[in-house]
Amino acid sequence: MRGHGYSLIELMITLAIFGSLLVSTGNLTTNWIASSRVQDSVGVLTQGVSRAKAMALRNPGGVAGASAASILCIDGTTVRLFAANGSPPTAANCQSASAAWTAQLHASSAVNVAGSALSCLAFSNRGLPVNPASGSGTDNCALSSSIVVSSGSTSASVVLN
Repeated sequence: MRGHGYSLIELMITLAIFGSLLVSTGNLTTNWIASSRVQDSVGVLTQGVSRAKAMALRNPGGVAGASAASILCIDGTTVRLFAANGSPPTAANCQSASAAWTAQLHASSAVNVAGSALSCLAFSNRGLPVNPASGSGTDNCALSSSIVVSSGSTSASVVLN
């Protein structure tokens, strides 16, 4: 007479199926987390660029021409926004004393333009990208609005308007 219950083979097959489901779920979760980190960083950068352009259009420092009315500086994972100073008008730079806005990118996020790390984006009093004055601590500002944000093996190309 046969006992009631499961045989050893049935249990092993069940465990094998369960194990393969766990492995595939782990890979999907890792990719989902990396994608979430990239999207969070894109959101922070988009917000920073919007604030920088708005600050540049307000032009609190009264700068003119191709001088930087505002500048968005990225130092590692810290994103900071600086405005030009007034009386006499001094272009915005990343060496300013106090930031008008600060945010953090995720620690594993990288922000690149044309294959190199993005250090800053500067805007004129018309809200257009400019290259700030040499020697202002912002010699490597990007003029391109096409940015690549990556985290692990996941990346996203973003065009900031």
